[in-house]
Parts: sequence; structure tokens; C-alpha cells
Amino acid sequence: MARESWYPNFEPAIPYSVKEAFRRALDFIYEQRDQRGPLALWARGMQMEQEIPTDPIAVEGCAITLTRSGNWLVTACLTLEVADAAQLFSGILRARATPQQTAVFEGASGTTVTAVQQWLYAGSMNEVISLAVQKEGGGGTSNVLGTLTTLSAVWAGNN
Repeated sequence: MARESWYPNFEPAIPYSVKEAFRRALDFIYEQRDQRGPLALWARGMQMEQEIPTDPIAVEGCAITLTRSGNWLVTACLTLEVADAAQLFSGILRARATPQQTAVFEGASGTTVTAVQQWLYAGSMNEVISLAVQKEGGGGTSNVLGTLTTLSAVWAGNN
């Protein structure tokens, strides 16, 4: 990747070999930063209110494409309007088209609940991970507040 404008300007009297050594050192530093440095990805839901059914449903907009292979620390922050008394809600990390792990929590009817869950996930490059939600039962119309729900992933190194 060319970074010509980032290279220092040398005096004309400095030998070519010294200039080349600096260029190679800077190229190496940029390469290490691009390939091995910290990386964070983030997504937010798109709908203000999305009704939560008893079957898992994707939180619209909460999907991330992993840009590197390796371990990822994935954090979901779900915000729910609870209208179902004494029901369990699940936040589900979906990857490879299947639920990977589930976070279970309960909210009191008539409240707004924010629940945070983290997963350590070993992913591959260009893999899509997403957030889903479901409720255990009940006849109320509980909603996930998509615009207040986020999914983030921080690269934590190779496997």
C-alpha cells in the first residue's frame, strides 16, 4: 500500500541506501499496524421498535462482517420494552447461520431493560455475525428497541 506522502523528505546529500532503509522500516511499521493492530467493528439496529416473537428474530441492522480471522470479543447491548410479565428473553449471537451462544435475562412488565452480554468468538475473515432476540412465551407485545441496541466486536488476536 503506497504511502508516499507519509515518508519524510530527506536532504539531497543523504545516500539512497539510507532513504531506502527508512522507507522499508516505515513500510514494515504500517504493515504491522494494518495486519496486527487493534480493530473494532460496530453496528446499531435500524428499527425503533421491533416486536419480539417466541422464535428467534434478527435485530434488523445488528450485523457485522468480520475483517480478520481470529478471536473476537463480541458485545451486545440489547434494549427492550417489556410487556410480558415474568418471561425470559434471550439475546442470541448468530454466526455461521446458527445460534452460537445465548444470554438469558428477565424483565418486569411495563419496564425498559438494557442487558449487556459478551462472547469470545473464534471467527474467520468475511464471516457475518449478527444479533437475534426471542422471548420464552407470553401474550404481550414486548419490543426490542433497535436504535438503542448495538453489536460490537473487538479483534483479540489469532487463535
